[in-house]
Amino acid sequence: MEIVRVTIDELKQYRSLARKTFLETYESNTDPQQLKDYMEEHFSNEASVAELAGDECAVFFLKDDNGETVGYCKLRWDTTHELLEPNAMELQRIYVLGEYQGNGYGKLLLKHAEQYGREHGFDWIWLCVYYENHGAIRFYEREGWVKFGIKEFKFGDGVYLDPVMKKKL
Repeated sequence: MEIVRVTIDELKQYRSLARKTFLETYESNTDPQQLKDYMEEHFSNEASVAELAGDECAVFFLKDDNGETVGYCKLRWDTTHELLEPNAMELQRIYVLGEYQGNGYGKLLLKHAEQYGREHGFDWIWLCVYYENHGAIRFYEREGWVKFGIKEFKFGDGVYLDPVMKKKL
């Protein structure tokens, strides 16, 4: 297994993976038009270029031993939560392709994100998780993360109150 930082040269692969994992995660319980609209905004070419070219975010691919990309994570340090100290980094996205889930790959990405935060001087790492994703919430709790607040997440016509979790680095 290898975790590598995504470069602008991998834009097409990044967009494809981000869209695929998002669809796998949410299409079974989301209005198709709202899902399409969200993806057009957040996974557009322009948005993805800004993520990869910007200096307030880092995206990493997880590749298996055959060089196949099986997941990714996106870290940001230009965001904060009002209940958290300012020297914090957000784990904004962490996804593993459905066919590879259950193999410990999410844990590898999570540990990489935490290590990246420590190496870059952050005191905390935080994330927002979909309130109905009970498996993910249990996963984070097993890894030492704790709930500390809520965050409004606007998706289509709805506003969800999702738990926010943190971990001391």
